[in-house]
Amino acid sequence: RGGANGLVVITSSEKNRFIRITARNNESLGIYVIGSSHNNEFSQCVVAQNTNYAVRVHSSTNVSWQNCVFWNPSGLFVDSGADTTVSNSVLRASGGPVFYPNNTGKVTGDYNVIYLEGGAAAFNNDGTVFPDLASVQQGLNQQWHSSVFDPQLANPTNFDFHALSQTGRYVTGVGWTNDAVTSGTIDMGFPLAAYANEPTPNGNRLNVGL
Repeated sequence: RGGANGLVVITSSEKNRFIRITARNNESLGIYVIGSSHNNEFSQCVVAQNTNYAVRVHSSTNVSWQNCVFWNPSGLFVDSGADTTVSNSVLRASGGPVFYPNNTGKVTGDYNVIYLEGGAAAFNNDGTVFPDLASVQQGLNQQWHSSVFDPQLANPTNFDFHALSQTGRYVTGVGWTNDAVTSGTIDMGFPLAAYANEPTPNGNRLNVGL
C-alpha cells in the first residue's frame, strides 16, 4: 500500500496464481496486469481504496478473479484486447463504473454481488454506459446470476471484508462472534463450486467474496 500501484504483474508473466493478496490505498491502481501476461488467476484477493481503478488488465487474456472483494471508487479497467472474468466476488464502486472494458477489452462473469454508490454505473462498455445490473443483463447478456445489494460486510472502513453472519464469523485476535444480521453473500456462489474449505455449517454452497 501507499505506492503508485499495489501489485504489478510485469509483461509476459504467465500462468501464475495469486491468493489472498491485499492491494489498498495506492496512488493509482490496486493491481496492474501488464501486456501479454496471459492465463493468470487471482483468488480471495482484496483490492480497496486505491485512487484510480481497482484493477487494470492491459493486453492480457484469460485473467480470472474468483472470490475477491473490490471496494474502490472505480472497478476493473480492461483494455487493448485484454479479457478477464470475475465470478463469486463482491464489487463496490462509488462514482466510477464497476466494469470498464475499453478498446476491444472484454469483461464477463457471474454470481457476483455488485454494490453501486455515488452514481456509479455497473458497466461502461467502451463508452456505452449500462447504469444498472438489469441493463447489463439485457444489453450484454451476462451476469444473470449476479445481484445488486449492500453486501453487509464486517467493517469495510477498517478493511475487514468478511461477511456478517448470525451463525458465526471468525475475528482475528478475538475468536468467533455472532452478528445481528446475515449477509446475502453467504451461500450465493456458483452452486457447483467446491465449498469444502468453508467452516461448517457452510450451507453446502460457496459464499461470494472472502
